[in-house]
Amino acid sequence: MKRIFTLALALGVSATLFAQEDVATLRKTATEQTKTGEYAAAVTNFTKAISLQEAAGVTDTSLYFNTAVSAYKGKDYQTGAKYFDKCIELGYQKEKCYKNLIFL
Repeated sequence: MKRIFTLALALGVSATLFAQEDVATLRKTATEQTKTGEYAAAVTNFTKAISLQEAAGVTDTSLYFNTAVSAYKGKDYQTGAKYFDKCIELGYQKEKCYKNLIFL
């Protein structure tokens, strides 16, 4: 029984580390896509990173904000508003979020 618990714990830690590596890769890719004007692709990658973080029980407010900004720049105002609202709810960059919401 002790071996099973140890194995399950090790697999859980490995899965979490693997997910964090994926998040870092997705974030880096999305950031580059934003810089090159590929906003829809950036939103997709930021959203995937958010999903991995949420599955691990982690809330990274900067991912929400970057998703909102990328959506806004890509004229996907509905998605932008959704993520700006989430940032406000979490207390992250509230002033900037309100300012951007005014212009949506």
